[in-house]
Formats: sequence, C-alpha cells, structure tokens
Amino acid sequence: MCLNPGEILAGRYRIIARLGQGGFARTYTAQDIQNPENPPCVIKEIPFPQSENPQVLERARRRFQREARALQTLRNNSRIPELFNHFEENGNFYLVQEYIQGTPPGPPRVWNFRWLLLGVAGLGAALAIVLLIPRIPPRIPRIPPGATLPTPSADGVSSGEKLLVQASAPWPKQRAINEFADGNYPEALKLLQQFWKEERKDPETLIYINNALLKAIKAEYYTIAIVVPIRRNQDGSILDANLAEELLRGIAQAQTEVNLGLLKPNDSSNKDFPGQGFLEPKAINGKGLKVIIADDGNIESYAKQRANYLVAQPDILAVIGHYTSDMTVKTVDIYNRNQLVAISPGSTTEELTRRPRKYFFRTAPTTSIEAESLVNQLILVGEKKATVFYNPNSPFSASLWEEFKKQFEALGGETFRIRNYYDLSKNKNNFNAEAAIKEVKKGGKTALLLIPDAQVTDSLENALAMIKANNDRNWVVGPWTLYEPRTLELAKYLKSVEKLALSVFWHRLTSFDKKFPQNVEKLWGGPVNTRSALTYDAARTLIKALEMQPEPSREGMQKTLAGPNFQAAGATGIIKFDSKTGNRKNSPQQLVHIVPCSREQFGFTFVPIEFPTAAAAGLKCQ
Repeated sequence: MCLNPGEILAGRYRIIARLGQGGFARTYTAQDIQNPENPPCVIKEIPFPQSENPQVLERARRRFQREARALQTLRNNSRIPELFNHFEENGNFYLVQEYIQGTPPGPPRVWNFRWLLLGVAGLGAALAIVLLIPRIPPRIPRIPPGATLPTPSADGVSSGEKLLVQASAPWPKQRAINEFADGNYPEALKLLQQFWKEERKDPETLIYINNALLKAIKAEYYTIAIVVPIRRNQDGSILDANLAEELLRGIAQAQTEVNLGLLKPNDSSNKDFPGQGFLEPKAINGKGLKVIIADDGNIESYAKQRANYLVAQPDILAVIGHYTSDMTVKTVDIYNRNQLVAISPGSTTEELTRRPRKYFFRTAPTTSIEAESLVNQLILVGEKKATVFYNPNSPFSASLWEEFKKQFEALGGETFRIRNYYDLSKNKNNFNAEAAIKEVKKGGKTALLLIPDAQVTDSLENALAMIKANNDRNWVVGPWTLYEPRTLELAKYLKSVEKLALSVFWHRLTSFDKKFPQNVEKLWGGPVNTRSALTYDAARTLIKALEMQPEPSREGMQKTLAGPNFQAAGATGIIKFDSKTGNRKNSPQQLVHIVPCSREQFGFTFVPIEFPTAAAAGLKCQ
C-alpha cells in the first residue's frame, strides 16, 4: 500500500511525494520534521517477505540490518548517497538516505533488492559489483553443513553478530561481523584476528574473537553478560563510547585468560589468538567463557529493556552491570525478581544498601568509603569549609554529597550549597561556571566539592568548566567520575593543578596484582584506568564462582558469592562480600592528583597523591 503525502514515518519523516516503484521497493521524498532545516531525504520502502514461516522474516531482518551497517561503513564514498537512518514499520523495512538532485524517478538501477532468501545475492554483494570496490568480491554466506543460524539478539545486545560499540567499523571488521551473524565462525575468527593486529585497543573486537573461538572449536562454555553505557545523540548516533570501552577492556582481558586455557599446545591454527605468551590460561574446569555485550545508553528506558531481555535468556548465569548508580537503581529489582546475579563495577550509591537485594553485589566501594577519603584530604590540608556542586537527581551524586556532609561536619567542618548554582546537571549551555565561582568568592575561603554523575547528564562538562574557572585558587576534591582524559587536557590551560585531588579505587602504580598492569600494557598497547580494573575484578569474581560449582546455576552463583568462605583475587585486592548487603568488604580507596609529565598525551598524568612528582612515582617523563 503506497504512502500518501503528509503521512509520517517513525514519528519524524513526513512524506512529500512518491519518486517511483520497482519490482521490490518504492521510493519517496520526505522531510525530517525533527530537523526542519535539513534538505529533503529519500525513503526506500522494502516490504517484508510474504511467508508464514517466522524464520524467513528473521533472516530478512538480519540481512536488512547487516546491509544497513555496510552502507554506514561506506558513508564517505562520494558515489553512494549517505544513509541517515533505517527502521521497520507497518510490515516494511525503510532506508532513509541523502536526496541527490537530478536522480531519475524510481529506484536507482546504489540497488538490487532481491534478498538472499529469494535465491539472489544480497545488498552487500550488489553494492560491491555496482561500485566496483577493489578487493571486496561478491559474498555469499557460507553456512556449515547441518548448522543453524544464530538466534537474533535484541537491539542494543550483541555477542558478535552486530556492531554495537562503534559508530562504524572498517570493512574488515564489518565483514567479520557479517560472517559471525551468518554462523560462519571459523571465517569470522580469522577476520577478527586479522583486524585485531591493526587495532589492539578495541575491546569489542577481542570479545567477539573469544566468542567466535568458542563456536569455531565447538567448545563447551558458560555465558555471562555485561551492560555498558554508550552515550548517543538524540538521533541514535554514537556520541561517546570511551566509557563503555574502558569497562569492556576489563572483562575482555579476563575472558581471554579463560579461553586461552582451551587452546591446545602448539596449535598452529590459533597461533594469532591474543594474549598468548603472557596471559595465564585459566579455563573454568575445562570450559570457556562467552560474553554478551548490552548497551543501556545511560537511559532509564534502555536500561530496563536490556535488563528484561537478559533475565529472559536462560543461558546467562550472571550480569556485570549496570555501571552507573542511576541505571542500577532502576534495574536492580528486575535482576533480583528473576534470580540473576548482577555485580556492578561502578555503582556506589548507599541507596542500594538501604534496601539490600539478595542477587546484587558490587566490586566498587560505597559512597561512604569514597567520602571518607575526600574528607580526610581536606582536613589534612587545613580546609574547614566546603561548597558543593552536584546533581541532586542522581542516586550516586546525591548519596556522595550526603555522606561527605555527614562526615565533614562530624569533624567540625562546614558545608554549603549556593542557591541557583549548585546543580551540575543543568544543560551545559545554561550553566555559568564563571558566575558560580564569583558566588563562591563572596563566601570567603572554601574548598570546592564537585560531584558529577557518571555521564548521565552534562554534569561532567560543567564540573570541568568549574575547575577551569577556579584556576587552582581554591582546593577542589571530587570522585572518580572526574578521573578522565578531559581533566588532564584541561590541566594545560591552568596556572597550576596543585589543589586538586580525586578519589579512585585502583592505580597501576599501586596495583594489588602486580602482573595486571604489565599484562594490560602487553595486551592493549597502553595503560587502563580504575574502571577497567574494577570490571576485570567483577569478571574474575564471577569466574571464581563458576569454578566453585560442580554444575553452575543462577541460584548457585548467588549462594557462592554470598558464602562466608568466598573470596577472589583481583587487580584491586581480595574481593569478599557482606552476605546481607552485597557490599564489598575491605573496599579499596585511594586519592590521585595531577603532575606534569611531558611524555603523556596532554603533558600531564594522574599519580597517587603520596607521590609529589612524576619522578617520585618512578615515571620517566623526559
């Protein structure tokens, strides 16, 4: 059924007119009403296959998603109209592309919409032929005899069958993902390992390598999942995946250690598998470890969708996540009701302790522990007043402020909030850091306590603006959400950074596990931060719990972790849990400050505060 002028698709595309119709698709011109200044776009409508077999539709859906990703990969090719969006609605697939004036009516001859399931090569092959792209021959997926196609995962969830963490990927990685989605795991493994040699800092690739290995060698394995926040723009495009990648590096390293234990000595077929020669192989009672990645976007509705999907997958024995306190508070009861362990590497709010959940644990300390280190630092440097800037709507930010206020005032300190200025969660265009600092000056000598949330709002950007406006006049203390490359970058614009201290829970110079930072350097080609270390510890904790059970189960995971004799060794220390709250016992706490180091990216680096200079910390900066 044709679309009529004025109809709206996906809540944003108003149809202008029909361009034409071919044997397998219709095309229309349309206006994006969410971006009214944009020029018209072209919408291609491809009907669902006519079949009562649900597997036919799922195969068509996988191919549509795959070919859309291929178009995104080729977005910079001047011969291809740019792909803006793709979606399903009303029994049709839709592609939204750049409109090029002068294109003759009807579908271009950039196209062949005969799907693979109808017996003809798919869109990717058609593109390769039409555009004569070098070294990319037409590809017909090779399904091993007797194999079944993988079950499609939900949006925002992947074990290797879709690109999740990156906005786009080089064609070799995209080809590998296509092979994985088609069930051709040996070829996917080969291609992923080739790409890993070129891009060693990509944790998504390493996780997919591990998952492809398990399938390729037909190994037995256990499955866990990790939920990470990928920051996105309003149109769904990726804004920032750095935080997600930091978390994924920890679990990818732990997963690789496990699966190295499945490789046979002198196995030439897997000689390129990462980590060989320095990571210690640690198979779980002869079995491997599969990791499923889910993206909650730091958005409540996404977080709940991911949680509900994960608890419904019976093979998933535990989940690492969510990272932010905000998302954990919104999802913890979903996991608890469905008796699936959720172990968070980043949620520190005391809100999760006030009403304990049987299936919730965390490797990060609570805000009371973090507050203690910040309070002690201000007392040490003689500060008796502290003015707070935080996000009052964030469970983490509000909890840390509450704990800091209680402890600081108990030691004789005074705390303040400046009306109309203390809320860091305001849109960064509406937050005036310079005016806030002027208001601080009116109150006399005071330290600043900056508590941005974990990139749920613009509070981090606003906190950085506060540090810049303060320009090292007043002491500034803050949590590990400020332990950011952007904080180091900001340091080069300040007259000095002597009055800044941040709480962290791990640093490579004081690592409990001395081999961990060394292995990190070899595996990733550079250091990682406290987020990667806590995620690594969460993964090692779950691995230890799996090892301790003859037949691991969801219920068994909870009982093992809560048991009085459970402990696991990680990068940050020995991990034990309070059986009543799920809180970590003997939580690590540490402060870092910024010191000059010319060899670092921005000319500065974080070191533990007990080291006054980079040289004192043993760093070679010249």
